[in-house]
Amino acid sequence: MQLKKVIIIFIFLLLAKTTLAWEPELMDKYFREGERFFSDGKYEQAIEKFEKFLDLYPNNTIIRDYIRKAREGLKKETSRLEKETIQLDKQRKYDEKIDRRFAPKIAQEEIARHKEEERLLVQQDKHRRLTEEALQARTKAKAQQDAKFKTETEKRNTMEMAQQDKAKQVTEKALLARSQVKEKINQKAKSKTEKILKSQLSQKEKLEAITKAQQEKGRQATIEALLASTKVQEKINQKAKMDTEKSLKTKLSPAPFSLKLKLNPR
Repeated sequence: MQLKKVIIIFIFLLLAKTTLAWEPELMDKYFREGERFFSDGKYEQAIEKFEKFLDLYPNNTIIRDYIRKAREGLKKETSRLEKETIQLDKQRKYDEKIDRRFAPKIAQEEIARHKEEERLLVQQDKHRRLTEEALQARTKAKAQQDAKFKTETEKRNTMEMAQQDKAKQVTEKALLARSQVKEKINQKAKSKTEKILKSQLSQKEKLEAITKAQQEKGRQATIEALLASTKVQEKINQKAKMDTEKSLKTKLSPAPFSLKLKLNPR
């Protein structure tokens, strides 16, 4: 369909260019506007534009064909509108007849419906008030319950804090007493330890003194033994010397002084 329209427009423009070159823009404008109105079903506006085109180019068969089709479409549209108008008029008359026939009943039903709506509105308003009152009572009860719970909680917290403080004081006293007892025990143990250390030191000193005395006594004894041994050795040596001197004197009587010097160089 679009291709057909394009071909028609092209042919029309070609013809218009060759035969009516004096007003091509105006003719093209009328044709385009008429074609657009025709496509949209606005046949009266389309016929108006096509007739203006024919005023410039009366022998154009394409535009005359468009006008014929537009008038047929307008006729069909008018016929359809007339039928719809007749049908609507029949429907209106029927509705008026029905309304006249059932008007009293409809009025009674409308009045009853209105009364029922008023009754429902009153009932809804009453239900709404009762709901609001119940909600207010529930809110008030909840507020009282919350206040009571808050008071009890604060009281319980105060009692717990007092008990905790009391327990803390008792614990601190017990810790202090335990610390004092532990300190006394430590002091006592320290004193005892010091006494033991002192006694151990005194015993050690005694042992060291005894050991030193024994060592000194042994050293003295050793020295005395050495002295005694030296004395005995000296006595033995002197006796041996004397014996030797005597034997030498007897053997070498002519030279006693020189012999004495040899035997005792000191």
